[in-house]
Amino acid sequence: MKTLTITASQGGTTVPPPGTHEYVDGSVVQGITAQAEPGYWFNRWLLDGLDYTSSSTVSVLMDTDHTLYAEFAGLPPPPAQHTLTILAATGGITTPEAGQYTYDAGTLVDVDEMPNQGWAFDGWLLDDVRHDDLPIQVLMDSDHTVQVLFKQGEGPGPSSGPDYTVPAIVAGATISLAAIAAGAYYFFVIQGGV
Repeated sequence: MKTLTITASQGGTTVPPPGTHEYVDGSVVQGITAQAEPGYWFNRWLLDGLDYTSSSTVSVLMDTDHTLYAEFAGLPPPPAQHTLTILAATGGITTPEAGQYTYDAGTLVDVDEMPNQGWAFDGWLLDDVRHDDLPIQVLMDSDHTVQVLFKQGEGPGPSSGPDYTVPAIVAGATISLAAIAAGAYYFFVIQGGV
């Protein structure tokens, strides 16, 4: 009879279980299996102190007494994550839309804007600091809050961005203009010609 002594590192066990097992001289022990615990993975077998295989299931020829060691390793921790809060704004929408989103640390997130009819892009507040980038890019190195700013009275539709085109005015055409008073002001008169 020959003995096979099976041991395992922290993070897993074996089938048959760790311990000393006896087998007939010259026999082949098949189906010896390493089973990792949650949070660990099987790395390799060492047979008599030497690297044997990284396959989780092995066979051993019992031509002498052997020691078989199952080596497990801890899984790397998941990447840190941060929250991007996109606040709703009057006068338009954002892409992604207003809400909270979770990203892995180091992710670069593009946030774009689209004004409603009669509104225009007027900047961003990223953690209460003003920016004018289109779109704004947020590096997720911590939790961040972003809000788009729109201003009213800049004409119909988007006044910036890749989809904006300047409308053409044909000579002799009749156009309508609208004046919008701001704050405590009121509209009095338009003078001039085209």
